Amino acid sequence: MKWGTLYSADYVNRLYAMVSRHLSLDFNMVCFTDDPTGIIPDIDCYPIPAMDIRTDTPERMWKKLSTFKADLYGLQGTAL
Repeated sequence: MKWGTLYSADYVNRLYAMVSRHLSLDFNMVCFTDDPTGIIPDIDCYPIPAMDIRTDTPERMWKKLSTFKADLYGLQGTAL
């Protein structure tokens, strides 16, 4: 999950390169992001799912909870 400017697309691409270098199994990498610009095509990018949370509180990683939705873009399988 990538949003804002703390981590760039280079960070996501580098993570993919390291995983593909050291994992001998087939895998799909998914990135939930507000800006897929610069992320390589081998990584499946999806918009960060909307959450019904209060807007008057500071952002404290609440967006990550959205990945627990039952039907998340039809994704299935084991997630690491």
